[in-house]
Amino acid sequence: MDGRRWERRDPRLTKKQKLFRSAEEELESKLGYDLFSEGDKRLGWLLTFASSSCEDEDSHKVYSCIDLYFVSQDGSTFKAKYKFRPYFYAATKDKLEMDVEAYLRRRYESQIADVEIVDKEDLDLKNHLSGLHNFYLKISFDTVQQLMDVKRDLLRVVERNQAKFDAAEAYESILTGKR
Repeated sequence: MDGRRWERRDPRLTKKQKLFRSAEEELESKLGYDLFSEGDKRLGWLLTFASSSCEDEDSHKVYSCIDLYFVSQDGSTFKAKYKFRPYFYAATKDKLEMDVEAYLRRRYESQIADVEIVDKEDLDLKNHLSGLHNFYLKISFDTVQQLMDVKRDLLRVVERNQAKFDAAEAYESILTGKR
């Protein structure tokens, strides 16, 4: 290494991106899809949707959102933004949910928005219809990019632990086979 630190890109939008975003919203407005954010309730049929991001005006923090495009009964169109937190579930060994949650909160403090322990049924099990429930960690993020970064990092740890487990299991089967 040449001594330079690798720097993460600031998640906030650059001026060029803000100009592009406003140009994109300007184009959608010309096409009849004005952003509906407040006022009387509107009824419409969903035409399509697209993933997007939005910036909080106060904190300048970027969040994932979905642009929803609607058509009303009178034929007028409008667009709404729905902010959401992308998430995934992670399984742990029995009774280690709290420890893993504490580790994740410490390790990915700036990336993870929330971690909660939830009771779910694993549909990947062969006997998933039996009603067996396990505890999983629901790990939520502000943006899809944060989710992908943490997921990539955790997959490396899972693969490493799986290799260790497989090696220990193979060694154990050799020992029990000799007996």
